Amino acid sequence: MKRSLLTLACFILLAAQTHAQTLIHYWHFNNFTGVYHNPGIPAIKADYSIIDTNKALFVYHLITGASSTYAGYEDFVNPVASGTPDFDSLNLRVINGVPTPSGSAVRFRNPSDSAYITFNIPTTGYKNITLKFAVETSNTSTSPTNQTFAYSTDSGSTWKTTSLSAATDTVTPVFSLITVTFGADSAVNNNPKLIFKVTNTVRLTGNGNVRFDNISVDGTAISTSTGGGTQSLVHYWHFNNFNGAFHNPGIPSLKADWSAIDTNKTALAYKLVAGTSSAYAGYVDYVATGAADSDIYNLRTINGVLTPAGNAYRFRNPTDSAYLLLYIPSTNYKNLTFSYTVESSSTASGYHYNDFSYSTDSGATFKTVGLDKIQDSSISVGSYASASATCVYKLITVNFTSADATVNNNPRLVFKIVPSTINAAGFAPTSNTSGNNRFDNFALDGVKIDTATHVGVPSVISNIDAPVLYPNPAGNNVYINTYAEGQKAVNIYNIAGKKVSTTISSDKILNISTAQFVPGMYFVNINIAGGNVYTMRFVKQ
Repeated sequence: MKRSLLTLACFILLAAQTHAQTLIHYWHFNNFTGVYHNPGIPAIKADYSIIDTNKALFVYHLITGASSTYAGYEDFVNPVASGTPDFDSLNLRVINGVPTPSGSAVRFRNPSDSAYITFNIPTTGYKNITLKFAVETSNTSTSPTNQTFAYSTDSGSTWKTTSLSAATDTVTPVFSLITVTFGADSAVNNNPKLIFKVTNTVRLTGNGNVRFDNISVDGTAISTSTGGGTQSLVHYWHFNNFNGAFHNPGIPSLKADWSAIDTNKTALAYKLVAGTSSAYAGYVDYVATGAADSDIYNLRTINGVLTPAGNAYRFRNPTDSAYLLLYIPSTNYKNLTFSYTVESSSTASGYHYNDFSYSTDSGATFKTVGLDKIQDSSISVGSYASASATCVYKLITVNFTSADATVNNNPRLVFKIVPSTINAAGFAPTSNTSGNNRFDNFALDGVKIDTATHVGVPSVISNIDAPVLYPNPAGNNVYINTYAEGQKAVNIYNIAGKKVSTTISSDKILNISTAQFVPGMYFVNINIAGGNVYTMRFVKQ
């Protein structure tokens, strides 16, 4: 009997873990401070989205037949100033380990006549969807006191209430928490077109309003496979919009043109080898390509649209003292493949080979174990020793094998490309200083994995040189290389959201004592002068 009970308890625990929900979208409205009158009422992006804040929208609509000059409007209300401190007691969420502070709510003013609200809530990659929000009416005499719900799985073309756990609710003058689930309708799962609609059913005349706050959408990540799975595009640089010429030391890092995770966490960085003068004359620019060369290889389809032929990244005079780093986080992906196209400028000069390595700790250390190849050529046609040697674009594919599982689900993965003059056969060009390599269509592909520990996409903008935290797991100290000048504030929170440490310093590298921390997971919030905000996590042993 005891064994049966233990088995049942384990099954229940496993089921709970399997269906653990992740925050997908969240509006806290603390940064919304405008006053907008119809017809100039903007959509409000989510303050946080694990998918895309540009696709998660709070939208004001006029009902069919209403005049475009209807006098309704939308603004914010501050709970403290209004004497209603009940706003943020409901549905405050923790974002990347940082509790959301109390703040403003959005006020949907004079809505009872001719308007309604929709929440655009794409669920791409998620199922078991739950929607929550806090709401109150301004009064019971002139404001709406009831609201009805509907949803659309086709971007608003049709609406339904089937499977909603609640299709209507009463709105009181005190904030209450509304929770809606979608039951048996599987069409809401993994749906980029899902919209939720809130309509006031009591259309009183007067000047009342309804306040919304802390709108959240949660779901369970969908596993794309239980075995090898099908790869999908994770990051992609096509360089079609890159048209500058940059000389060292002013060579910028380039974000990916597209990312399934976050373009702000990707970078193609030009680096000098150790000991090289910062005045080294190397530079990068672009070279136009066409369907006849570079772009017959590795062109990718983004949101159903094939990337057109365009520019490539020209890594000029690289043979002396430079290399490339690609920051390619694999958060929530496994079974990785890195690919690109490359061409050498000449068979007589430049580098004809590229050596590969990778880092799982943001570039602190590099290794080759786990790569199916550690070198490839930039010249693809003809024999090097004959007049038939020709420089044309070549597709390079490098697989991360199962020999190193740490590349999977790793937010700190970096791939390194180092130009090399000599391969195993000993061939070297006659000149190393005047040639260049042209790179195009860098892509990382992987199989999406089901995990309850997604790293979300914050609404703040990350820097290319994002801070690095080490060691992780930590002992008695943790170091954070911020790469940034100026003052920065570092707050550390425990798993319960309680602040356990604050450090304010102008040093680039911070040494923070963790000797008094109890073992477990901690979250770090870094605010750097100038407005950049970063979050990360570590484990204290």
